[in-house]
Amino acid sequence: MPVRILRPLGPVKGVVLDIHGGGWAIGNARVDDGLNAGIIRACGVAVVSVEYRLAGRTPVQDVIEDCVAAARWLLGGGLPEFAALPVVTSGESAGGHLAVATLLRLKAWPELLGRVRGVVLHYGVYDLAGTKSLREAGRDTLVLPGRDLRKALCRLTPELDDGERRAPDLSPLYADLQDLPPALMFVGALDPLRDDTLELAERWRAAGEAEMHLIPESPHGFIHFSTRIATKVRARGYAWIRERLR
Repeated sequence: MPVRILRPLGPVKGVVLDIHGGGWAIGNARVDDGLNAGIIRACGVAVVSVEYRLAGRTPVQDVIEDCVAAARWLLGGGLPEFAALPVVTSGESAGGHLAVATLLRLKAWPELLGRVRGVVLHYGVYDLAGTKSLREAGRDTLVLPGRDLRKALCRLTPELDDGERRAPDLSPLYADLQDLPPALMFVGALDPLRDDTLELAERWRAAGEAEMHLIPESPHGFIHFSTRIATKVRARGYAWIRERLR
């Protein structure tokens, strides 16, 4: 499984393990190059992006395992020049789901999980059966087609019922979040996946440390937009990553 590695021109202060979004079924390790270039310039980090297999022909369980394999490789010293550096993980949308699912799997290797200083999550999906805001989304959602979201989510695991979709190994919202690193979460107030982040942040705070921002008048995917509020969100993410790397 390939990974894409972006390096700064100067000294490397840490590593960001990036897991891209795209509904588990589209995209690749290059799609976040623009966002990752900003992180590299602002934080002096290298970025490792995971080229996981896409859902459709690949069960979502195996997509998660691809991300776990990449994390274990990186955290276990797969890049010797970065072996002593702190690591932060990041993910947006489906990548947010995969990032948290990966951290949960890493509990089986505490020495590897202990190298992760934090995780940055943008509007992730944490309940594969659908939270209330997703189920009630109507025609007027932006970016994501609200009426079809529930059906699209079910197509990810067609062989399962909702109870099975909410198993902790598939839906991080219902997992034990103890011992996970600090989290920084963002979600737009207009995002039909809003409740996923709101509920996960509440549970994460009960188990550890989490900072959550509900971004006004912002839809799914806003982090990619050329707006003042997206610029502020990116800046907060940069500052938070720098804090974790000290």
